[in-house]
Amino acid sequence: MEKLICQYPKLLEELNKELFIQFKEEAIQDACDDKEVENSIFFEKMKAFDDDEDMKNIFYQSMLLMVYAYYESVTNLLAKEARTKQIIKAICSSKNITLSKEAMNDIDFIDDEVNALRNNICHNNSGTPRKIDVLRKIAQNSNEIHFNEDVISITGPNYILNVLEKESKILLELADKLGYKNKLYSNGQLKK
Repeated sequence: MEKLICQYPKLLEELNKELFIQFKEEAIQDACDDKEVENSIFFEKMKAFDDDEDMKNIFYQSMLLMVYAYYESVTNLLAKEARTKQIIKAICSSKNITLSKEAMNDIDFIDDEVNALRNNICHNNSGTPRKIDVLRKIAQNSNEIHFNEDVISITGPNYILNVLEKESKILLELADKLGYKNKLYSNGQLKK
């Protein structure tokens, strides 16, 4: 996921270059040697596609949802094995283990901030947002997360990569303390 998230801006730039060439060629063909018509056709095509920010927003929102779903899925597998609630703190309590202070802080960050962001993207974007104070705080602390007129948009990868890194560290530390080594999940089963 990290590689995909990091490669997306480059892929979008390459797509834009290809479309620029394609639209230019189509405009030349359709204009019948009339430069004014050619420019008009070209700019109309570009305007219709000139949604880089919208495409980034949708992509990064999707990536945040995927990153959060990955975390939830692994947490659910570990909870199932521990026969407890599907939250990391319950797993730790059930198995009588303690995670590092950094991991506990990261869990709180994911449970409070990332979960609120995820829930609003899934259920309330363009609607009535919940936890407005949390969403405003996220937007104030990031130049890639925007909360305007009750709509959340994400225009860059850094917040999501930070979330992915925190989730991975939490899950790896928890898996290690639960006795899972190397392969946490294979062929539908947790591996010890």
